[in-house]
Amino acid sequence: MAELDPALQDEISNLQTRHTALVDAVRNYSGGSIAQATNDLLAAQAQTESTIDERETALLGLIQQQTDKPVPSLMLDFLERIYMRGARRLEHGIDPYSILSVNRGSTKWVWGSQGKLEEIPADTIAYEYSPTTGEPLGHLNEPVSTNEIPECNNWGVNTNEVDRPGGADAFPGGKSGTTADRIVPTSVSDNHFVRQPNNPDNTDADISYYFHFKPQGYEQVQIRVNGFGGSVGATFHAGSETVTWMAPDTTYVRIVPLPDGWYRCEVAGTVVTGGNGSFVHIFIMDGNDNKSFAGDGTSGIDVYWGQLEIRNAPTSPIWTNGSTETRQSDNIQVVADGWQNRRQASLHVEMSVKEGGEKEDNVATLGAGRGNERMVLSKEGQMYVTTPEGSNFNGNSYDLNFHPEFTRYAVSYEEAGSMHMTIDNGANSRSPGAMNGKHLDVTRMTLGTQHTSATDVINGYIRRVHYYPFMMDLADLEALQ
Repeated sequence: MAELDPALQDEISNLQTRHTALVDAVRNYSGGSIAQATNDLLAAQAQTESTIDERETALLGLIQQQTDKPVPSLMLDFLERIYMRGARRLEHGIDPYSILSVNRGSTKWVWGSQGKLEEIPADTIAYEYSPTTGEPLGHLNEPVSTNEIPECNNWGVNTNEVDRPGGADAFPGGKSGTTADRIVPTSVSDNHFVRQPNNPDNTDADISYYFHFKPQGYEQVQIRVNGFGGSVGATFHAGSETVTWMAPDTTYVRIVPLPDGWYRCEVAGTVVTGGNGSFVHIFIMDGNDNKSFAGDGTSGIDVYWGQLEIRNAPTSPIWTNGSTETRQSDNIQVVADGWQNRRQASLHVEMSVKEGGEKEDNVATLGAGRGNERMVLSKEGQMYVTTPEGSNFNGNSYDLNFHPEFTRYAVSYEEAGSMHMTIDNGANSRSPGAMNGKHLDVTRMTLGTQHTSATDVINGYIRRVHYYPFMMDLADLEALQ
C-alpha cells in the first residue's frame, strides 16, 4: 500500500477546518432576532451536511486510489459498500467504517425521532431512536433476526374467558390500515388471556417477546413466552411502570411508557431443554397478582402487535401480517453470521466463480441446521442437502457450468417440506420435492468446499445476498431474477 497521497491529507484537513469554522460560527453568534438565529443555524447545518457528503465522497475515491497496483476485487467491493457520507451518522455517533450498505429492497418500520413508528424507504439506512424520548440510541436497525409470529396482530382467545367487543383505541404511530384489539374478561372466574403462536422447538435458545397494551380498567398483565406456565415470562404493572415478578429463566425485562397511555412490555430469556408449550400467553391480572378472577364484562385491555424473536433482546417492530411487502421489511442483504431464517426462508444470491477446478466443486454452502445439515450448490449446478459425512438428500443436477461468468440463483425451502430453486434469470428451475425431515437453521453462508475434507477453498465471491424470512413459490423466485 502506498503512502497517503498529499491530496488525501488535504481533503481530511479541509473537512476538519470547515466543520470547526461552522461550529464556531454558531457558538459565537450574538444579536439579531430568534428567527434570524434559527435561519443561520439551519443554514450552517445544511452547509455542514453538504460539505460532509461532498468531501467524504471525494475521500472515498482517493482512498480507492491509494495502492501500487489495481485494487483486488474483494477490497474494492468492501470499499464501495462503506457509507462515508451523511450527517445522520454523526448524529448517532457511528463511525463510517461501521456502516455497510444493506441495499434493502423494501420499506421498513422503526421507532423514529418523534417517538412514533416511521416507515423507512427502500435502500435507506434505518437508524434507531428511543420510542419515549426520541433521542438517537447510537446504532442502526438492520436486524439479523425476524418476527417468528406469522400474523403479529392476530390474537387467539377462548371466548368463554374473554370477549372482543371492538372499539379499541388507536395505537400511536401504528401501521396504516391496522387496528388494536379490545380484550375484556368475562364474568367466568378463570384465567383470562390472549395468545400467539410460538413454535415448540426453540430448546436451548435465546428468545424474546414484546407486545403493546393500553389499560382499559386493568393495569396488570403477565407474559409467558414459552407456554401457559413457561419459564420465560414476567408480570408488568402499567400504573407503577414496574416489573413485579419474573419467571426463573428470564434474563431481561422492560416496560416502556408510550404516548396516549400505551405501554410496550418486553421480556427475554433462555428456554431450557424441553421447552413448555407452543404459544405465547398474555394473562390479564386483577391488580393483586391474580390471574384467575371474575371480570365485570366491561373492563379490559387494548392489545397491538406482538413480536417473537430468537435472540436475547427485542428489536424494532417487524410487521408480519399477511403481506409479501411487509414480510420483506427485515430482509438481510449482507453476508454475515447470525441469520435466523428458521423453518422457512428464501435466498437470492448473485455470485461469480473462478475458472479452473472441477465442475463438481462446491460454490456456496448454507448451514448448519439442527442436525448439522447443509445446503450445497456446486459449479455444475447441483443442489443438495448434505450431512457432515457427505450423505446426499434431494440431489438435483442442472448440468450448468458456472465459471467464470456471473450467476444468479435463488432457493426457497420449508423445514421438512418442499424446496424450489431457479438459476440464471429463471431460465432453469426445479422443485426437488420434500426435504425428508431435514432442517436448515442457516447460521452462516460460505464459499468453497468447507463441508468436505478440502477446507478453506475459496473459489469465487458473492456479490449480493437477499434474504426473506418466508418461503416463496417458484414463480416469485423467478420474478426476483
